[in-house]
Amino acid sequence: MLPSITLRKSIVHLIIRILSLQVIFLAVYFPIVFPFFTIDNGFKILNYSLTNILFISLIFFQVHLTFITILNWLNDYYVIKPGEIYFKKGFLNKLEEVHLLKDIEGIGSNQNLLERIFNYGTIRLYNPIDKKEIDIHAINNPEKYIKIIQNAKQMIVPTQNFYQVSPRIFFSPI
Repeated sequence: MLPSITLRKSIVHLIIRILSLQVIFLAVYFPIVFPFFTIDNGFKILNYSLTNILFISLIFFQVHLTFITILNWLNDYYVIKPGEIYFKKGFLNKLEEVHLLKDIEGIGSNQNLLERIFNYGTIRLYNPIDKKEIDIHAINNPEKYIKIIQNAKQMIVPTQNFYQVSPRIFFSPI
């Protein structure tokens, strides 16, 4: 049996999402805390129970969203297998999509400036049968995996009425 490769979204992508979340919450905290801050007495926030409840609720909500972001990152991944690529997503609502390599005609990548700096990006596959693009988002070193997908696609040899995977190994050691 030929090996499969599991692709996860880039750790840099996860860090950027978590930092963005923290900046958003900082922007929300500032208007809540600032009116109760004085230079002479420091924080007077402890005297205002409604503000305390709101502030603690926001902290719990922030921790919850951060935890959900990490769980989503851990549970969203792509697997390149001989003859197919499938996408698994979700830890509560599970979703699986399977795309056959024999149906893929176009393969490319997309990277913005930040993604080029940190060497991650989106791999785009075009399936003319379904008339849709399949995006593999935030993958480290997308050019490497494009070559792997192209090699996996070349392994598929047509037989009479179906396709089968050629027995030669197409994954090179890292």
